[in-house]
Amino acid sequence: MLFIYMAMLDSEDEKETFAQIYNTYSQPMYQIAYAVLQDVQEAEDAVQISFEKIILHIDKFLDTPCSKMRSLIVIIVRNTAVDLMRKRRSIPMDFEDEAVQTALDLTACDEDHMNREMLVHAIGQLKEKYASALELKYWHGFTEREIAAFLNISAKAANSRLVRGRVMLRKLLEQEANQFDK
Repeated sequence: MLFIYMAMLDSEDEKETFAQIYNTYSQPMYQIAYAVLQDVQEAEDAVQISFEKIILHIDKFLDTPCSKMRSLIVIIVRNTAVDLMRKRRSIPMDFEDEAVQTALDLTACDEDHMNREMLVHAIGQLKEKYASALELKYWHGFTEREIAAFLNISAKAANSRLVRGRVMLRKLLEQEANQFDK
């Protein structure tokens, strides 16, 4: 399968980056997809679709540091799996899975570690659709159009999720700050 994906890429940098992603993340991607879908074939489909999305946006992955790469890939495969579940089973989804949340755990190496932890914690409390949009925008630097493509929604819906997510995030951070002051 890797050979087929590699044929879709142009430059050696793209091929090298994709091969690294494939070799490092294909198994964790499958585990995440399976945790959501609970079906072997559907999980494999979700991983394949996720790899196709990665190929379409491979330029975004060329300079992405390893710490951000993992969270970005988790967002892509998780949302792809949820989309498949909704389409194939027509079941409304409010997915909370400890394994996926653990996979999203981001660590910071800078002096602003405490603020980042608070931010990560607050984003983790948001509904998944808002959290994913915010993570793609602010941790990975994607545009609204790119976010829309990754989440399989319109650009207008991506914008709406970002606006609503920021409002909810602001409220959560204010509540945490008020609790901290007490």
